[in-house]
Amino acid sequence: MKSKNELKRPLIFMVLTTAIILGVYSDLNKRIILNVDGQTSKVNTLSKNVGDFLFNKKVGLKESCMIEPSIDSKLKDNMEIKITNQIMVNICDAGVNKEYKTTKQKVKDVLKECKIILDDADILNKSLNDKIKSNDTIEIIRIKEEVVVSEKEIPFKTEIVKDNSKVSGNKELNNKGENGIIEEKYKITYKNGKISSKKLVSDKIIKNPVNEVIKEGTLKVDTI
Repeated sequence: MKSKNELKRPLIFMVLTTAIILGVYSDLNKRIILNVDGQTSKVNTLSKNVGDFLFNKKVGLKESCMIEPSIDSKLKDNMEIKITNQIMVNICDAGVNKEYKTTKQKVKDVLKECKIILDDADILNKSLNDKIKSNDTIEIIRIKEEVVVSEKEIPFKTEIVKDNSKVSGNKELNNKGENGIIEEKYKITYKNGKISSKKLVSDKIIKNPVNEVIKEGTLKVDTI
């Protein structure tokens, strides 16, 4: 007849074996956060690296998608695997439309990827930190400002001087008139190459006009 200790041995062995298996499984099992184009889900896996995980979980990958971290990265518990698929974005730059494929998710990153540089005065229809969706349009209004200096004539005035030493109706040029010159400084703003505003900033008289003086006779002569 077997002793109680002999009967307990198989049971203890089974318990220990189960505990070891569960412990190993617990160590190998990892919870992964799968993020596909911003949609997240939590998945348990025994896979060792990102590539194996995507294959084992039959995650569909589109051409030219971006995977972070790389497919040979080892998995860690609570690791996030981010998959970003290409989208089509329309960029209207100074009235010229062009379509781009991108995996970037923010306006500023799309512009950087497309090598589009903004000047401080340019106007954007979105914030640089706005998220981009498929078929979104990014519109850029190019602003250019310049100061233009021009000269304009100031017309002279004509002054009539009465002269009672001259016969009425007779006129004589006493002083020739000369136009003056005024310098005007304008600030011109262009939107996409077209003038949108023109503002006078300052003006300065370079030369004053000289009045033209005409003597007009007032002497009445008796006729026989």
